[in-house]
Amino acid sequence: GKMSAKKRFMGLARELDIAISEEEFASWKLLRNALAHGSYGEIGDIREAAVHGDRIINIFNKILLRIIGYTGKYIDYSCGKLAVCEMRERKPH
Repeated sequence: GKMSAKKRFMGLARELDIAISEEEFASWKLLRNALAHGSYGEIGDIREAAVHGDRIINIFNKILLRIIGYTGKYIDYSCGKLAVCEMRERKPH
């Protein structure tokens, strides 16, 4: 059968060796479902939607940093404060 969006998403995270927090995954799932199925009412008010959006941006930042081979400090904008995080080297397969 067809692989679910969740399995594809988590498979990408595993393949790239990036950590996805529970909050990031919950935001991705909420926004992905709302956008894919037209159920925008589930997103909440604009402040809540902005928090979810910041988490999604953080996921994309981690994916892009991994793809370009970056290691070192980066800013995590998803937690409401400017947290400095570390992009470690990718584990070998």
